[in-house]
Amino acid sequence: MRIAACAVLLCVASSGPVLAAGLEIAEEEGAEHLIVKEDEGVWQLYLKGGLVMHAIMIASIAALAFAIERGVKLRQPIQVPGGLVEEAMGRLSRGGPPALNAHMQGKESALASLIVAAHGKITDGKEAMLQAMVDRSAEVLYDLRRNVRPLGVVANVTPLLGLLGTVFGMISAFDSVSAGGLGRGEELAGGIAKALITTGAGLMVAIPALLLYHFYRGRAEDLVRKAETQTLTFVERAIAATASKG
Repeated sequence: MRIAACAVLLCVASSGPVLAAGLEIAEEEGAEHLIVKEDEGVWQLYLKGGLVMHAIMIASIAALAFAIERGVKLRQPIQVPGGLVEEAMGRLSRGGPPALNAHMQGKESALASLIVAAHGKITDGKEAMLQAMVDRSAEVLYDLRRNVRPLGVVANVTPLLGLLGTVFGMISAFDSVSAGGLGRGEELAGGIAKALITTGAGLMVAIPALLLYHFYRGRAEDLVRKAETQTLTFVERAIAATASKG
């Protein structure tokens, strides 16, 4: 459900009808001069935005791809699967450290990585195991957040792209007016309205990308904390099992 919501959010962000609604101009006398018309399609709006719209579209597609990828990866069953501590203790009791390591190496979850790191220091005592867990947690958090960064880049860049397109459009509009004079103010207003299309498009992509960026960063941190809690349970049980054998 969350993945679908993220996908829909970014698809809406790059859709023309929403932009058209935001830029709709009330129909009055001289409606034939409107730049953004009520019945205008997405493609016409896109073309009026100019070349910068291509860059904004590419950025929105990239953001959507990374949002879906992180939505799949940053799920609790993937990173903190239930019953993994029980599996680890079972392997440890039946086959010892080699069996445990072999079993965990085939898993790509954050919890498995922390368990392997902590168990590697079991002969050094509990404190060493906990420190190994903390050190590995920082690495795991970095990995989980790595593919979230493109969302932040898109959130920062697309408004600037939109502003760049608007600046180019304004230059063109004022250049046209300077050549023909100010006898027809609707030409200047129409040029400005056309120029602002790119600013609207950039913001429509940047806002959901920024929200998803912060959401996934928080989600990654939450998953690492849950993995640490489960690893603490493993450490306690592994120490107790080692002590009972000794």
